[in-house]
Amino acid sequence: MNREEKKENKTNSYESVVERFNKIALQYANSVPQAGIFDAFTHAGIGFANQPQIQNERIKAISSLPADYSKEDIGDFLRNPYSNEQPLRSTSEVLRWTAYPYFKITKTYADIPSYRYYTKPLYVNAEDAKSKEFQREAVLIDKLNKAMRPETIAHAITGQAITEGKVIYQVRCKVDKSHNKVPYAFLQQLPIDWCWLIGRNNVSGWTISFNMMYFLKPGTDWRQYGDLFSPYLEDFEKAVKPISDGDHIVSHDPHVVYCSDKRYIVNENALKTNAKGSPRLFYQNGRWFYYVSLPVDRVWCFEIDDISPAIASPLSGLMLTYSQQADYEAAQLSLLLNPLIKIFTGEIPYFSDTGTEKEDSYKLSIGGRALYEAFFNALMRQNNTGGTAFFTAPVENIKSHDYAESANANEISSSFNRYAGSKAGLSALIPVDEDIKASQVEAAKLLESRFCDCIYRQFERMMNTIYESLNLQYDWSFIFFGSIYNDQTIRENAEKAIARGDTSAYFILSALDGDSILDKFSMMNTVNSSGILELLKVPQTSYTQTSGADNNTGRPTSDMDDETDSEDTIDAREKAIDEG
Repeated sequence: MNREEKKENKTNSYESVVERFNKIALQYANSVPQAGIFDAFTHAGIGFANQPQIQNERIKAISSLPADYSKEDIGDFLRNPYSNEQPLRSTSEVLRWTAYPYFKITKTYADIPSYRYYTKPLYVNAEDAKSKEFQREAVLIDKLNKAMRPETIAHAITGQAITEGKVIYQVRCKVDKSHNKVPYAFLQQLPIDWCWLIGRNNVSGWTISFNMMYFLKPGTDWRQYGDLFSPYLEDFEKAVKPISDGDHIVSHDPHVVYCSDKRYIVNENALKTNAKGSPRLFYQNGRWFYYVSLPVDRVWCFEIDDISPAIASPLSGLMLTYSQQADYEAAQLSLLLNPLIKIFTGEIPYFSDTGTEKEDSYKLSIGGRALYEAFFNALMRQNNTGGTAFFTAPVENIKSHDYAESANANEISSSFNRYAGSKAGLSALIPVDEDIKASQVEAAKLLESRFCDCIYRQFERMMNTIYESLNLQYDWSFIFFGSIYNDQTIRENAEKAIARGDTSAYFILSALDGDSILDKFSMMNTVNSSGILELLKVPQTSYTQTSGADNNTGRPTSDMDDETDSEDTIDAREKAIDEG
């Protein structure tokens, strides 16, 4: 390949490169595997070849990877959280695996919401509701909701947001209005370590900036996120390009990109600040960054705490507590296996000099003391299960100090769990404490059911934005609600509203049953038109079995229409009643 061909290749788009790969693969299909062709030309070929290990690492790295830090490090992170968001996320991840109560808290908070939803029409009159256009749009909206699976993805988002503080997703949706179909609609998570919050907007709330250097890592490909990053590729390729033959590299110029599988030349002069996404290219702490702003109507940030911009777990205050759980358990195990019941004390003999020129010195040297300490520690380890060990250096005046009883270590770990559960605010919901009152439980249900309420509101905002982007004829509003503690109350209130004539509560009842209002219509129409009602027989009871057409028991009936009482008859009847 000559110099002109190389220059031409640099200006080609990704689509032309893929087309060229397909032609080469077709030409050498019998001799060279397609995966080998991709790997020979580009790091993006690893994504095409679907290398399992690298792709698995990429999936796991979507969230911050677990990392073990000391209690001192965690304390430093908590004192300066805005500069240590990534270490706090890594600490939260590792605590989910090393401290089960911490995982239990995150799982409980994610399971408290019941994720019920429905879509209601806005500003619709009776004539609109009967029109075919309205019914067609209602079906399309219902198909979109079912394709998005709000109850499933919202549960995953809630668990991730509790662990990491905030999670970022992009909307991938395709709606065929002409055929009234939804080919696909889902949310795709972006790698949180490569995203930053850079501002506020009136659409999605937070404006997200993404580091394009992510796509220089092995196993990554911008196509994995659809066409989200395609507008930024041309400018990115001009500013960051692989080193090839003939390129002049200045020795002091940084040309190593973090986590990449090859070396690149970073040309800051090629950056256009007015390009799509307002790119920012800079070098900091040994790493290159190329940040672009993502569209506010496609990328959404879900959070538990809408007050702080920090991308860190709201449970960060519990990290120091649960990082010490292993210490509590080790202390309990040590006291159970080796209870402290006796202490021996003694004096090491020393030389007594009559003069005052030098101080008295011990007869046992420092090295000798260290030797006997090593003997003692080794003997303690060998007799760890017995709870008895004695090995001492030559001492005088040995004395024994007995304890009346061994320390009770059975409650150390359980008392820690009670303390941590109470600190987390879940002691009334998770039975770790015996002294819990019914009023505390009811108050905790009301408070904790609102803990993840920001997920509901942001999801509603996202779905309504999607509805608006479809340019529908009618207005629709997505409603997310419910928790395991108040679903029954919501159902009772809906039934009371229907009894008062408010039939709009059928939307709520359908959502509580896991159906949409259109699902109810379809099921009822199916049952009513199937003829199954005519096949059903009334169950026999004791009343229906004894009653028949020829049964003349009971008070005889009279036809009041055929009776004509005269005035004398009426007077005689009233007189008889008066006389008793």
